[in-house]
Parts: sequence; C-alpha cells; structure tokens
Amino acid sequence: MQDYNVGIVGLCEKAFRRRTIQKLTETYMTQSLLEIARAVDVEPTDAGLHELEQEVADMVSTSSVNV
Repeated sequence: MQDYNVGIVGLCEKAFRRRTIQKLTETYMTQSLLEIARAVDVEPTDAGLHELEQEVADMVSTSSVNV
C-alpha cells in the first residue's frame, strides 16, 4: 500500500487464477466447478462457486479457454 502497488497485486492475482484455469482446460477436457475451485483456491461456498462460474463463463465467451 505504501508503494501504491495494491492494484497491480490484485491484477496479478486475477491473471494467475485465469492462467491456472487455462492450464486445467489444456490438461483436462472436463472439470467440475468444484475441482476448478480447489485448484485456484476458491472457497467452495455458493458465493465463491458463483463468482468462479461467472469468471469461467467470461473466459469461454472471450475464447480465453477452448471448450
């Protein structure tokens, strides 16, 4: 916070999570949402899974992952 890098840290965390999802889809054609949540350290709560589902859907719609 002192160096004003909090925003960049947040962007890096999001990019890392998306890259992990991309790697999973390169390795395995189908993964359950719960398995993806475990791999990217998302809490398996309704809210956490909903957020992850939205992120994966966004990645699919922008062709960030191939299905």
